[in-house]
Amino acid sequence: MQSDEQGYPYITNETLCVSCGHCVAVCEAHAIHHDNFPFGTIQPVQRECLPTSDQVRELFRCRRSIRAFLDKPVDRDLLTSIVDAARFAPSTNNEQSTEWLIVQDKALLKKIEKETCIYFQHVIDRLHNPLIRLLYALSTRPEARSTLASLHDLQMVIKNENNTTDFFLRNAPVLIISHSKKTLGSSDVDAHFALHNATLMIQTVGLGCFYAGYVVVACRKNRHLQRLLSLPPGHSIHGCLALGYPKISYENWIEKRPAQVSWRY
Repeated sequence: MQSDEQGYPYITNETLCVSCGHCVAVCEAHAIHHDNFPFGTIQPVQRECLPTSDQVRELFRCRRSIRAFLDKPVDRDLLTSIVDAARFAPSTNNEQSTEWLIVQDKALLKKIEKETCIYFQHVIDRLHNPLIRLLYALSTRPEARSTLASLHDLQMVIKNENNTTDFFLRNAPVLIISHSKKTLGSSDVDAHFALHNATLMIQTVGLGCFYAGYVVVACRKNRHLQRLLSLPPGHSIHGCLALGYPKISYENWIEKRPAQVSWRY
């Protein structure tokens, strides 16, 4: 952006503008007009509401994955506030590509649980075939090797699923699924930034969650499960958060290993 002879700013190359909003966000006088940010979309920062670094650090320390939930529904307004916080995450070229599916229907949650179990039982059955196991062992694909290495864990998962009937979602009353168009190159990274925002908001409103990784894998591979979710055509799932009101309150945070850092001067 440059200024003309009268001092008014103008965009030198509009084709490079990705509507990030930096120009209007930095202007204290609200003097910059941008077609994509009409009146009402630009709000002053309430700095008195911003947390201190100590408060943010404590939030990071005390956030834990929750896998035991109360049998209590979560209000839709509360879920809307979580997604609203997630949408402010950064995204590539400001594409804001992440979309959301929020599942509260108990019958659908049970079907998701069942189809996830069916998918992983199918994986186990395949890996019990000696020829398939050999092909996985010889494969150079990291996904194939990690699947083979996790065979024992998968067997334990299915055993627990058969015993508890809800191992994958842990009776969570809500499942939040992030998804976007497959054609967008960095949409998976953008979705995980948004999911991280969501996990922190979930913590602050008194809810708990865990990343349902098994469900993510099954959703990507199981076509029947994909049809159950009725995602828009051409969309891919990037993450799932199972959430609800925690049964347990953690009163302590646990120290983790120091960060491994290399410095270059």
